[in-house]
Amino acid sequence: MEKKYTIIAKVSNEQFVKYHVNNLLSFTKFLDEKFPDWRYYNVFDKAGQQLTNFTKNSRPQQKTL
Repeated sequence: MEKKYTIIAKVSNEQFVKYHVNNLLSFTKFLDEKFPDWRYYNVFDKAGQQLTNFTKNSRPQQKTL
C-alpha cells in the first residue's frame, strides 16, 4: 500500500494549492511544469500532522518519506 500525503504548495505570491499525492518526485516535476514560480510545499500525513517541507532548492530525493 502506497503512502498518501496531503500537500499544500505556495505557487505564487498570493496563491496556495492543495493536492493529495503518492509520489513526491512526480509531484515536484508537476509543480515545475504547471507552476514554474512555485516557492515551497508542506507535506502532511493523513492525520494532518506536518511531516516535512520542500523548496525549489531543497527537493525530495525519493518518492516517499
